[in-house]
Amino acid sequence: MGVRVASGYGIEVEIDGIPEQVERLRAMETAVQHAMVAAAKDVALEGERMVHTLLALLAHPPRTVTPSRPGEPPAMISGALSEHVRRTSGFFNTMSNSVDVEIRSTKSGYARIQERGGWAGARDRRVYLPPRPYMAPVHARLKVMAPVTFRHHVARAVEAFK
Repeated sequence: MGVRVASGYGIEVEIDGIPEQVERLRAMETAVQHAMVAAAKDVALEGERMVHTLLALLAHPPRTVTPSRPGEPPAMISGALSEHVRRTSGFFNTMSNSVDVEIRSTKSGYARIQERGGWAGARDRRVYLPPRPYMAPVHARLKVMAPVTFRHHVARAVEAFK
């Protein structure tokens, strides 16, 4: 940076290296965006693992009374609920400066009634299934874990520019 006194009433300041600094900041921004996507993938993978773990805690054979109590994750019969859990983590959204993480079951009707409870069966044989949440506990854990994971990834990305 150089300071040059100009004739007249003002001071003119010349700053060297502006294009290089702008390029460095753009590279840092890109690195942070990539770090956030990597963090989202880590969070989604961990969430999927947590769901599979919760769904494997209890098991019972078909056509027997479920050993899980209301409020506990559902007991496994065939493993179909666990097999249909999928994770997605999206790209960095520059409009909202965010990355989406989603963990869902592709067997949405069955998954919903297990999570939230409700009536199931044919008209003449309807039975009420109490809620047996398995996604809500994972969501609560991820709300604590995700910020730590994101901070770690971003800090590592920024550290490379020091």
